[in-house]
Amino acid sequence: MIIYSIGKFFNFILAKRWNLEMGISDIFFIFFCDVVFKTLSTTFFALPTFSYFAKITPSKIEATMYAFLSGTTDFEDKVISPLWGAFLNYEFVGVTKSDMSGYSTLCLIALILSLFIFF
Repeated sequence: MIIYSIGKFFNFILAKRWNLEMGISDIFFIFFCDVVFKTLSTTFFALPTFSYFAKITPSKIEATMYAFLSGTTDFEDKVISPLWGAFLNYEFVGVTKSDMSGYSTLCLIALILSLFIFF
């Protein structure tokens, strides 16, 4: 969760364009934020979680139980989280394709929620 929160903080820095004030180009900063922190979060969250799923599944129903646990995790990550983000955007921020002025606010909300979940 610490790695995830740091990644969200760097996304907020990019949204506020503070990276340019620090003399870091957008391409380098995007690479650093997205590639490095996605890889680290996969390494420290997904791999141990799925390894644990493989350990706790009883014999004779390995495929069914592992599919259920990993499917539930993927459903939360790929469906529930984006829907929750879209709801927050629609109700409170209002970022659209034509009006991106509140994008940094969305990044700040993501940062605050990541810290909230951490604690």
